[in-house]
Amino acid sequence: MRCRHASILVASMAFLFLLAAPALADLTPAEQLVGAWEWVSSRDAWTGQVTTPATAGYSMQLQFFADGTATWFRDRSSIRTSNWEFRTNGIDPFVFLYFGGASYFCEVTPTSLQLDQTFVDGPLMIFARREPVALESMSWGGVKALFD
Repeated sequence: MRCRHASILVASMAFLFLLAAPALADLTPAEQLVGAWEWVSSRDAWTGQVTTPATAGYSMQLQFFADGTATWFRDRSSIRTSNWEFRTNGIDPFVFLYFGGASYFCEVTPTSLQLDQTFVDGPLMIFARREPVALESMSWGGVKALFD
């Protein structure tokens, strides 16, 4: 019986959290960018060739932080950390992301990120949002301890 009440309490708290949390779609592009991203594909501006983690033989991840820093990962190993910032040209939806010494047209949604350098013959890179690692490590004991 006690376990049932704890389950109902946890479910109720999760529901209330979801109601109170702001929708990602209501956030600014900079707020939407913050988080973890997994590389899905790149398209070469000259040849149109599409490269994926499967064809490249490696994966890439990006992690953007609210303090204006970001880290590139290759196969989950950090390869570069640098600052990032958004600049707009005043015309939606074009937002320029300056990151790691390069500039990108950037389109960010709650679930996808496009970094486009085709205007300088670079690639169009597509990323998908991934869950933060911290959520994956939460155990039932950790949740239970919050209510004890």
